[in-house]
Amino acid sequence: MAAAAMKILVTGPNGLIGSEAVEHFARQGHIVHGIYNNMRADFFGRGGDTSWRQIQLQAFRNFQHHAIDIRNRAAILDLFAQQRFAALIHCAAQPSHDLAKEPPVRRARAGTRRRSRR
Repeated sequence: MAAAAMKILVTGPNGLIGSEAVEHFARQGHIVHGIYNNMRADFFGRGGDTSWRQIQLQAFRNFQHHAIDIRNRAAILDLFAQQRFAALIHCAAQPSHDLAKEPPVRRARAGTRRRSRR
């Protein structure tokens, strides 16, 4: 007998690891939500844009994308108020080591710490 479907949240679902997590759990029949802001396009231009991967993932009927910046506390809290997730798979990452020292990224790291305490 198959296990009951879980509702899973994946941060960074367009990235290498996050997209594999989405595919894995979506194929198993779980309901998968992803939050992503496509900062790669901001950092690296058109060549860094990963929206093509989002389009591929949306072929899964049980995948829902949310265009949310993980640093936006209000938007994250609103999502958690609307949805109950059985699991959170955190794959969001800063794509540039040089830019990782900049203040917006430090706020992203703080957001990650807040999510992990819940």
